[in-house]
Amino acid sequence: MSARALQQLAVRMHHDPGFVAAVYDDPEGSLADEDLAPGEARLLVQPDRRAWGADSERRTRVLAALELEFPVSFALAEQASGDQEALLPFFGSDAFHDCVRRFEPLVFAFCSYLQNRAGQAEALPGRAVAETALLEQALARVRRSPERMQTSSSDLLTLAPWADVLEVPSGTLVLFEAVREQLEGKSRTPLPPLDDSRSEHLVVERGGNTEDLCIGYLPSALYIILDGARNGAAREDLLALARAQGAEVGEDEDAIRSLEADGLLVGVEQAPA
Repeated sequence: MSARALQQLAVRMHHDPGFVAAVYDDPEGSLADEDLAPGEARLLVQPDRRAWGADSERRTRVLAALELEFPVSFALAEQASGDQEALLPFFGSDAFHDCVRRFEPLVFAFCSYLQNRAGQAEALPGRAVAETALLEQALARVRRSPERMQTSSSDLLTLAPWADVLEVPSGTLVLFEAVREQLEGKSRTPLPPLDDSRSEHLVVERGGNTEDLCIGYLPSALYIILDGARNGAAREDLLALARAQGAEVGEDEDAIRSLEADGLLVGVEQAPA
């Protein structure tokens, strides 16, 4: 018996009534791609079907927890639809099911769901929700990062785990802050629109504790360097990126050293040959 597979299937069935219906209608067919031994699919349909939905508030509680991470995105969705039930389809989405299947953090699956919703003709103001969700996902990722530490110089550099950089439509940060002011009761002014014709670059950084987070604008040249180091890059490659953005010889090294001094680039130990 694959206890792990049965566990994640039970989680999915507790949250998605549509999945429950599919499993009960055709256990073997609907679960054919799951990691189950022969006959195990039948174990999931032994209880009364109604038992999977006995806790009618389960999905609402999960959404409430996600709202703590995505307050701005939730507010925009709720303003457009009138209530948070517009977000309940998340539990029937591929993003949710894939996340549970892989035992990954739900917060990142929720952002993927909002991204996918952006292009659909639904009640949500897709682009605004999607872009603010990207920013809130970056905050969630940085919030979960390790504490800042000193790193040694290396010829292999990477974007620091306590930082993230984003390219978003112009006006995203202004919109984000405007919604936060509304949520705090500081403003009732109409929300500013996004400008899809231009981009802005943002940096999210963590300070000394999980709630010490800051968001700021980032020059496009520095964004290109930091984004280029996201998965690790040789120092020489980053120097070349700096020169491609207009830095002269010498200025390129100053730019990389400055990003290291600011804790945005950190050295990575070379893997043994």
